[in-house]
Amino acid sequence: MKNRWIWSGLILLASCASAPKTKLSGDPLGFYRKFCANGKPEASTQVAGEFSIQIQTRQLQGTFPGSVKARPGSLTLAVTHIFGGTLAQIKLDKDHYVVDLPINGRHLEGDGGVWSGLPMEWLSELFRGVVPCKAEARIARFGWTGDGALIADDLNYFLEESEGKLLVKRMRITSFEKNPDVGIIDLDFSPPDLKPGAFSNWQIESKQGRVRIHWSDRQITVVDPSS
Repeated sequence: MKNRWIWSGLILLASCASAPKTKLSGDPLGFYRKFCANGKPEASTQVAGEFSIQIQTRQLQGTFPGSVKARPGSLTLAVTHIFGGTLAQIKLDKDHYVVDLPINGRHLEGDGGVWSGLPMEWLSELFRGVVPCKAEARIARFGWTGDGALIADDLNYFLEESEGKLLVKRMRITSFEKNPDVGIIDLDFSPPDLKPGAFSNWQIESKQGRVRIHWSDRQITVVDPSS
């Protein structure tokens, strides 16, 4: 399956985060509107730079260098190994994706891709430090979990207030909870940033493995999303 080949070549899924220090309460929709990026400065953030990716899966283990340029709706990413060869290349343009995996000779291309439960377009948001959100009109249910996470259908957001700003410490995707190959998907945003670009380093985890992204060089600029 396409998604498994994407996962085996470059799996960007991992997380281990502590629960929020205090439980928030009140209108969950109101909180959702506070941290979702639509219409906020983070939505027009462009990020370019170099990072290291630590992969721990059955198919691949190790730490590898990478480079990325991400802007609203698009992304160009490359991961190499220590000898300079390419492990993976990903290009996104709106909902169209192209993935090359020299590690196993795969070339994947399509529209509206889902990568082991993670919409492909969310990669651009994650590298830009923007918390992924669904459009409000597509969400049927808002609420709170027993441990204080905000519920937006199959998405749970673990929130914390710091210096007067609402931060998302962790995001959980529950839609694949009963899938024995994927299970719950956790995304940990650490440490959160109070500057444009929101969080910096991040990691993702599911039953398929764990991947951590650590920036070594990052430039943040503001762009016109329509350009």
